[in-house]
Amino acid sequence: MNQEQPSVHNYLQSFRNGEEEAFNFFFNLHYAALSLFCFRIIKDKEASEEIVQDAYLKLWERHENFYHASALKSFLFTVCKNASLDWLRSRRKETLNKQQLSYISGSSEASILHHMIAAEVYADIHAAMNTLPPQCRKIFRMIFLEGKSYQQIAEELHISVPTIRSQEPR
Repeated sequence: MNQEQPSVHNYLQSFRNGEEEAFNFFFNLHYAALSLFCFRIIKDKEASEEIVQDAYLKLWERHENFYHASALKSFLFTVCKNASLDWLRSRRKETLNKQQLSYISGSSEASILHHMIAAEVYADIHAAMNTLPPQCRKIFRMIFLEGKSYQQIAEELHISVPTIRSQEPR
C-alpha cells in the first residue's frame, strides 16, 4: 500500500501543537530560501544564517498562533527582512561612528598639537618683541601680527616707508 505523505496542513497543526518534527518540516521547507533572501540584502553569509535562525526562534515562540502555512511563511520573510535591514543600519552606523571617531581622534590630536606649538611660538615671539625698542616693536606688531603693509603702517604712523624698513627687526 502506498502511504501518503502528511500534508502541509497536517504539519501546521502539529507545529501549532509544539511538535519538533513539524518544526523541522517548516525549517527545511523555508531555510534555504530565507538564507538566500537575507544574503541578497546584507551580503554576509554568516550573518544571514544567524538572522534566519533568530527568525525561526521567534516563530517557535509563537507556534500556537499560526493557522495558515502562508501566514507562517509571511512571518518568517517579514522577520528576516526587518532583521536584515536592522543589521544593515547597525553596520552603517557602526562604520559611520568608526569613521567619525577616527576623524575626530586624528583631528583632535593634530589640533591639540597644533595649538601647543602655536602657543609656544606665540610666547617666543612676545618674549622677543619685548626686547625691541618701542617704535620697532610697534612696527613689528603691525607687520607680523596685524598683517599690515608698509604703506598702511606709513600712513597710520605718519612716517615714510624707508623709515619703517629701517625700524623693521632683522
